[in-house]
Amino acid sequence: EKGKSTVAAETKLRALQKADGSFARCPGMQGDYYITLSVAEMLERSKGIMTKELKKALNWLDAKELESYRRQIEKKQPFAISESTIHYLLLSARVGNNLSEEVKTMQQAYLKEIEKSALTLTNKREARRAAFSIYGVANLADMFILQDKTKPADACLYHLKHYSVYR
Repeated sequence: EKGKSTVAAETKLRALQKADGSFARCPGMQGDYYITLSVAEMLERSKGIMTKELKKALNWLDAKELESYRRQIEKKQPFAISESTIHYLLLSARVGNNLSEEVKTMQQAYLKEIEKSALTLTNKREARRAAFSIYGVANLADMFILQDKTKPADACLYHLKHYSVYR
């Protein structure tokens, strides 16, 4: 059974979620991508608390990522994959939300691009120019492991080991 403080925290958190599924920093503010992503990650880690709110947040994050993906496709730009995109993809893989075909296609395109980057992490020169922080590389390894992609996961783990020994 939930304690009073848990119920109070959930009530305050629910007040920050907008009808579209996003979360705001404070009541009355607009939903924010980074706040929504952070809250969704915490809800996923809590396992079973506020699952409806988590699903709504993931649907909103899917829509925001799709907007960015469509713009990049439309402008024929290379994919801009940030640390927050890695967090989003890892969260989506952990939760296993029912994804539309378009979201699946987007995620697969991002993963293919990320996999190419990850495979360069075993080259010492390339690894120095890694686009992701050490935390981002750890998240990549976790994401590749969840998807049974051992070669890029091993490359990430190699980089983590090299980084931790030589830095």
